[in-house]
Amino acid sequence: MEVQESDSALVKAVKVAISQDLEKRYNDKDTQQFLLQSCALDPRFRALTDVDDATRIQIYASIVMQTVKVNECETVVKTEKTDELTHVLPSSLPPLPQLPPIQVTERDNIPAATAKVEVDEPPVKKGALEDLFGDVYVFKVEPSKSLFQRADAEITRYRNETSSIHIGDNPLMWWKVNETSFPLLAKLAKMLLTIPATSVPSERVFSTAGDVVSAQRASLTGENVDILIFLKKNMKL
Repeated sequence: MEVQESDSALVKAVKVAISQDLEKRYNDKDTQQFLLQSCALDPRFRALTDVDDATRIQIYASIVMQTVKVNECETVVKTEKTDELTHVLPSSLPPLPQLPPIQVTERDNIPAATAKVEVDEPPVKKGALEDLFGDVYVFKVEPSKSLFQRADAEITRYRNETSSIHIGDNPLMWWKVNETSFPLLAKLAKMLLTIPATSVPSERVFSTAGDVVSAQRASLTGENVDILIFLKKNMKL
């Protein structure tokens, strides 16, 4: 958008007009940070090659903090709902299943002093607890990581990710496929990347509403108008 000496008078005037308009809209510091965060969460532009190293580090650090904030709010909501259900529905829960009685064989009744030692011992019979929880019992418990540590680890793996998408592909589809690999980061990416870049789509909806509700179709209910507009804007013909 820089004016070049070889540009004609018309091209120079257009460049100056566009630059001045963009400066009024996007020169705010918070807006710039928001735009850079959105670019960083787009797998096509996550390298942020158009900014310096200090800005790049600051943007990714802000993404980590935003990720923690978004997932903290969701964790609190889920915890409150779980507690509410625990207090409201304890009596409506189904009864626990009855455990089968432990089978006692004649061999188990032989006193330890009189039992003979055999070379080929039969397999040890599992108890009820071992039968129930033996396959899921955790022998080694690793220390849990904080939400900040998990978010920081995800952003590091995301930056080192080698897979990318074509410039014309939808970045939200990439996040849908890789959501299991980046569960925390995917929530923030969906929040930022689903924000419309311009007001043109919403203004087109008003134009569509004017085409749907006409003098010949003035008896349509509001519900049917909403359905027709939704189908017009979302149905692929």
